[in-house]
Amino acid sequence: MPDVVDAEVVGVPDDLLGEQVMLWVAQAPGHPELTLDEVRARCRGRIARYKVPAFLEVVDALPVNANGKVLRSVLRERGAALVAAAARPTPVGA
Repeated sequence: MPDVVDAEVVGVPDDLLGEQVMLWVAQAPGHPELTLDEVRARCRGRIARYKVPAFLEVVDALPVNANGKVLRSVLRERGAALVAAAARPTPVGA
């Protein structure tokens, strides 16, 4: 995927399976935002089904430490919060 600058995969909590795969992508400017369906289509036939991302988050840049290493723990925490927020039911009348 030529419009992807950087990517990282982390596990996020899942009540049924224990963890699900979440893909974080830093995308090159000027490209249409990547969708989860596009990622899944690209993965089909290339990797095992259980490795295909269940969640996708597109960001400007991945968090890194002073040495340039991706902070996976930060991505896991943010991913868990995003998944938990998405799982909450929408209040009636909202």
